[in-house]
Amino acid sequence: MKFHHFSAVALLSICLMTLPTVALAVYSTPAVSEEDPPATCNFGDAIYAAQCYGSYCDWTRLYCYETRYQVSNRYWTTSFSEEGTNYRFCGANEIMTGISCAGDYCDNVSIECSQIPRTRYNCQWFGPHSEEQGYVGFGGKYVNGMSCTGSYCDNHYYYICNY
Repeated sequence: MKFHHFSAVALLSICLMTLPTVALAVYSTPAVSEEDPPATCNFGDAIYAAQCYGSYCDWTRLYCYETRYQVSNRYWTTSFSEEGTNYRFCGANEIMTGISCAGDYCDNVSIECSQIPRTRYNCQWFGPHSEEQGYVGFGGKYVNGMSCTGSYCDNHYYYICNY
């Protein structure tokens, strides 16, 4: 009988290749409008896509992705609309993790920010996005801020970044 000798590295490689892979969780929040409570991603997760529908983009649904980032702080910004200051950003070491609104057709928007141990880079504005476009993905980037224009904050713009 002949025995073959395997190195520990080769044996470990074979074991790792045969283990089942675990997909990271992807999910959507309930749609939010002025009548509803805020929509947020779970702790450590981030927004990778969004959808709005209804007149003037009245309902917004977030699509969240499990990042496993450690979150040290979560907070809500003051609200914004197309009148006056029409945007809010999270900090350089934060991601946008939720949305809330008030007023007719979800006109006054507030975003939730979560502090993470990563720094944003390679950021750009994405939009405009409204009910005519439906679902939009952000190409592997996460949302760091939001802006709007048009009647009742109808056109959404997302500030998307790598982390």
